[in-house]
Amino acid sequence: MAVWEWENIAFYFDPVSLVVRDFGPLLAPIERFAVRRDDEGALILKTITSGYPREVLHEIAAGTVRTVTEAVTFEGHPEFKLPYHAIANGVVPIKYKTKSRPQGRVKTTQTSLIQSIEGFYQNDVDVVHIIEWIENFNHDGFIFSGASITNIEEISKTITLKSDCGKIELSEKGRSHSVSNVGLRLVIDDTELYICSASEGDDKKSNRGFIIYVGNISEEKRQKIRVIISFCLGMYIGCLGCVALDGEGKAVFVKFFSAERISSSASRLPALPPAPLWIQYQNEIHQDVVAKMANAIFAKYESLHFAKLSWAYWHAACAPVHMAAAHYGAALESLQRACAEDSRIRKTLISNNDWQKLKSDLILCISGSDLEDNIREIFFNKISGLNNLPQDKAMDEILAILQLPTGPLERSAWKRRHQAAHGASVSQTDFTAIIRETKLLRILLHRIVLAATGASDRYIDYYSLGFPVRKLHEPVTHA
Repeated sequence: MAVWEWENIAFYFDPVSLVVRDFGPLLAPIERFAVRRDDEGALILKTITSGYPREVLHEIAAGTVRTVTEAVTFEGHPEFKLPYHAIANGVVPIKYKTKSRPQGRVKTTQTSLIQSIEGFYQNDVDVVHIIEWIENFNHDGFIFSGASITNIEEISKTITLKSDCGKIELSEKGRSHSVSNVGLRLVIDDTELYICSASEGDDKKSNRGFIIYVGNISEEKRQKIRVIISFCLGMYIGCLGCVALDGEGKAVFVKFFSAERISSSASRLPALPPAPLWIQYQNEIHQDVVAKMANAIFAKYESLHFAKLSWAYWHAACAPVHMAAAHYGAALESLQRACAEDSRIRKTLISNNDWQKLKSDLILCISGSDLEDNIREIFFNKISGLNNLPQDKAMDEILAILQLPTGPLERSAWKRRHQAAHGASVSQTDFTAIIRETKLLRILLHRIVLAATGASDRYIDYYSLGFPVRKLHEPVTHA
């Protein structure tokens, strides 16, 4: 496959061209190595040690919570005089096996998990494009409008027939040409990019894609853009790696990541954009509409703490039926706290002056009571939070400022969101009602984000049959 379509870890981290410079936590000396992905998308580093390896380092007890900082570094093989070097970060050895070979030789194979691996091939070279390889780019049932992908392949075949009397050589050249529309050109905060679908490849995995950025865009900004596009398209887009190219298409640096665990669960989710993305016909995803939404959210990204909100949102989408409402409730409360930072939103029941007077009276009353000391201490601790606006009232304030009235269906779902978190029993017959109430919580979150950012004036009602499009100020009304 072409470099832009999908990753090729073995090509960039060729054990023939690289040697281990610092083996970090691994057994040594290392004779050979290989990097690959397992079925879950995790990066696996396999190393082979010749002879009896050094003594095993102190092993970390299973279940230990810590930040993995161990690394393994590589450099270009001295025989090839290659200038590049590489580093594997977050190296966690998980197992090793030693085998005796004929003539007394010993080989030890060690398997390790790694969080990422990156290679650096050129210095002082301008980066013209950065390509990210993405998964879960679910285009089934959608028609993408705006950018097209033209693939042209030059095919050359040669056959040579030899004998003692001479040889015959025949050549044939051909060309294949294909055009698809599964792509969007977006400009987000002055960053130009193309997000496209890739061919399935040899392993027939679908929903692959790639993003081509124009210019040397930082990893932090690219992650921010992916988070926003995921929300706009209603599909969790996971990034598995990237390569930076110079003006001649040569690699400047490359980096691969272990897949996030949520990515596998999210791959089974249907794509549910929060707002209509079409201009001419339903199920169209038009790049101009997506760009408008994305830029509106980008402008409010920090104030809404959108990175944390997105994390909570997608975990809610992947949560099991009986717990999804609790996760959506947590995401909504996170969004509520971000919106509450607006100075227009009341945060207390009474003014600070009135509260200080009332608080003093309450403290005097409790201090002079005959309560036991431990009970009195509990009352003192509770006093400090008495003036805080309850979450239901705070949500009402936010919805009023955003001009988002809610109907009885949404209000009922909001009030019952905490039941899942508090272990309320669920019978098999309740699943349908719980699933539908969870849809209402997701819709409410969509409406708040769209209104707070100005990303759209409409939303898609996934609760009602037919998924009607409604104005933001229109609540869900149909059972």
